[in-house]
Amino acid sequence: SGTLWPNTAYAKQAEYAVELARPFTARLGQLLYLSLGGADSGWRGVSAAHWLLLPGVVLGGWRALRADWAARRLRHSVLLLWAGGHVLLYAWRLPVTYQHGRYVLAAVPAWVLLGLAGWLVLLALGGNGRAARLARQVAVGSYGVLLGLFVLLGAGAYQTDVAFIEGEMVAVAHWLNENTPRDALIAAHDIGAIGYFTERPLLDLAGLVSPEIIPLLADEAALAAYILQSQAAYLVTAPGWPYAAVTGRADVDEVFVAAHVWTREQGRNNTAVYRLPDR
Repeated sequence: SGTLWPNTAYAKQAEYAVELARPFTARLGQLLYLSLGGADSGWRGVSAAHWLLLPGVVLGGWRALRADWAARRLRHSVLLLWAGGHVLLYAWRLPVTYQHGRYVLAAVPAWVLLGLAGWLVLLALGGNGRAARLARQVAVGSYGVLLGLFVLLGAGAYQTDVAFIEGEMVAVAHWLNENTPRDALIAAHDIGAIGYFTERPLLDLAGLVSPEIIPLLADEAALAAYILQSQAAYLVTAPGWPYAAVTGRADVDEVFVAAHVWTREQGRNNTAVYRLPDR
């Protein structure tokens, strides 16, 4: 990109610039809440499983910070500072929560490890009496049950996500590969599957590999004009990105639409391919 950071960093920040208008404390609070098990929008409740883990996170983090402060070294609290810093950086520059909070997922294992470490300390404080032994057995059993439950829930979410990608992006990519000239320039908002399966030249409407698009991301009319003035032969829309200023024109023809039902059930448009007018 000719700059310190790759195009992706600038494109994503431009695409979601409206989120940066929110107060930083609100952005940080939302991402911390999400990474600890909260909702991806609003302030709906944390699940019971996360509430169970939270006391361990607080105690584990506190003990790590206290130990390092007393020893004047940075050792036990590295994991806590890394996870907190990771969330803080995204709150600063890219405070988005879509797709299961994909950008802050890396912090989740840190919270889990800190939570388990804290609970080991809490359980050890009870001594070796009958009640303490029973509490430890209940804790181990609870975590085992929760682990199995969330593996099943995660498998269901993974299945839904994979079916969405296959039914939308991959289906469209295969159609383009079979029905368009190999030198046809494709303008698309989501280039991953298209680039992998078709090897067609691409105009990336998210700006990741087409940095000239980045200044236009906040201006729908300017972006539509750019698409129509470009050499792109086809436009590929994406769920949530219909590009109505282009696709609503009489000289733009819809030639293929993905048929994934789940997308429409979520209130979003299916991925579609449009033939653009000759220039």
